[in-house]
Amino acid sequence: MELKTETGASVALGEEIGRGGRGSVYAAFGGKKAVKVFKGQSRTERRRKKVACERKLAKTCEASVAWPLDDVFEDGSWAGYTMNRIIGRGLDEVSHDEDVSFVDRVRYALEVCIIVDDLHKSGIVMGDLSLSNFVASWGRRSKVVAIDPDSFQVKDDEEGVCYPTTESREKSLEMIDRGNLGTYFLTSRSDDFLLACAVFELLFGVHPLDDGRSDVSPTQCRQQNAKSRTFAFLERPGAELSSVGKDLEALFMRSFAGDGKVVPAASEYALALGDLLDELYDELYDGGGSFMVRALAGLARIVGVVFPAVVALLCLCVLAFDSTVLFVETADLKGCALVCCALAAGSALFGRWFSCASIAATALLLGYSDAAMYAVYTAPDTVQAIFCAGAKYADGAFEDASLLL
Repeated sequence: MELKTETGASVALGEEIGRGGRGSVYAAFGGKKAVKVFKGQSRTERRRKKVACERKLAKTCEASVAWPLDDVFEDGSWAGYTMNRIIGRGLDEVSHDEDVSFVDRVRYALEVCIIVDDLHKSGIVMGDLSLSNFVASWGRRSKVVAIDPDSFQVKDDEEGVCYPTTESREKSLEMIDRGNLGTYFLTSRSDDFLLACAVFELLFGVHPLDDGRSDVSPTQCRQQNAKSRTFAFLERPGAELSSVGKDLEALFMRSFAGDGKVVPAASEYALALGDLLDELYDELYDGGGSFMVRALAGLARIVGVVFPAVVALLCLCVLAFDSTVLFVETADLKGCALVCCALAAGSALFGRWFSCASIAATALLLGYSDAAMYAVYTAPDTVQAIFCAGAKYADGAFEDASLLL
């Protein structure tokens, strides 16, 4: 197979890194890029136009997606497209890996929700929304990326054409009993339901609509429970949702139980997962974290109190002992002292995050406030004035005592 780009440059294919019903994905360009090569029956003019539409949408959509980059051709005919290669693990694999921490599961779920929400804001319906279409890249700070964008439902406003989703591993309520995909259009509600399933499976390692029955296939079981609004997970012995918090528990109940008239949107799940992640980080750093992390958090809190307190004290000392204040107004010194006192008090009351903000704010004061800079630069003179005043007071007290004797 000899492929070329639009400019005529040859594309040397490397190892096959993925395969689906419409084609295969290969490594290329030294492993930095990937190329999706469609099968013969999928190399249609309509699909080429859909890929071109997605390339335009990628310029304005903020979602983290492996968007199409350049077209590739075989014997002069369109054959597929290039994209950035995402090296990592599929979230379907991650969801069943017991070594993945709950914190990472929540973070991955949050990133998935943000991707789907960004797609919806751009008028895009993912359609084939399942964990297998998301990859967590390798690295110190892995990032979730959506793949297989040519399966999305997208609209070309310039041409007035909408390209539907053509396949889906999972079935939403909009897909069940409606015939072949590609013959009708989906709404974002379809994604909302499948997103809830994906988030649940990522957090708990099991599909929310699987009840463990052996008399039907998993696909049939999920579709039956989706139609009957049966939250199958809760029928399992010992099953509970309390570990994810009340907000997320309520969203799952709205997604899988009840009348199903209002399925939570991606933005609602993102908000609840963000709150849960903040709580987990607080527990990690304040209680269960490593000694070094807790030590640094404690140090930040101490510095957040002491740093502004020292600056405030210097400002007050200048006001009290420097009778010839130059270059700055006494009102500015008072204001600076007041702000620094507030920062020190806030650090003492509200913990490490406020302490970090307090340190940064105090540093900005020293950089941009003439009053703060004057107080620090004249600190030696102020300290000398304090000692002189103390010595004078002590001499006076000694003379008074001598007269009494």
